[in-house]
Amino acid sequence: MILQALARYYDILTQDPAIIIAPPGYSTTGVSHALNISITGSLLDVLPLYEQVQRGKKMVDVARRMQVPQQVKRSSGISPNFLCDNNVYVLGVSKKDSSDPEYAIKRFNAFREFNLELLKQADSDPARAVIAFLERHNPQNALQHPVIANQLEGLLEGGNIAFMFNGTFVHDDPVIRMVWEKYKLGKDAVMSQCLVSGE
Repeated sequence: MILQALARYYDILTQDPAIIIAPPGYSTTGVSHALNISITGSLLDVLPLYEQVQRGKKMVDVARRMQVPQQVKRSSGISPNFLCDNNVYVLGVSKKDSSDPEYAIKRFNAFREFNLELLKQADSDPARAVIAFLERHNPQNALQHPVIANQLEGLLEGGNIAFMFNGTFVHDDPVIRMVWEKYKLGKDAVMSQCLVSGE
């Protein structure tokens, strides 16, 4: 009885637009920028996603909270996320570039490899756009790109970056979500009887 009531309450909360509850395989995190890309993978714009929030007596800029594919917890090593990560992984640029030029390149290559592997399973234009971007983006020339240079200071602060295509976030594409859920939930899934429904 208690489990059914909790499940019903969860369903109610997921319908409330004021409350962000991430479903299994997703997490809620702040995203500070979006890369607006074309179908050919060209970077059209870098869009800041900050929202003004009252903190004490002043207004501050805070990264927009949104549901993205579940993010890994990193303490060391190289662990890329799917479609949403920081500037080092998504663009291959870092404040450490002058002291360790390979630092960002290794992380970008890991991000590219992981994302291409999953996105090639998705038959949709948003997936094709990100694939084209990842295949043509060169981190060694990224700082010279006029769109990146225009937002470089904000990008280097290390907030999360997501992809946009045709005015919508790529990670919200239904085909891409199916591929992600098959990968994420299929990998961690345990078959057992549901205590709520009995199935």
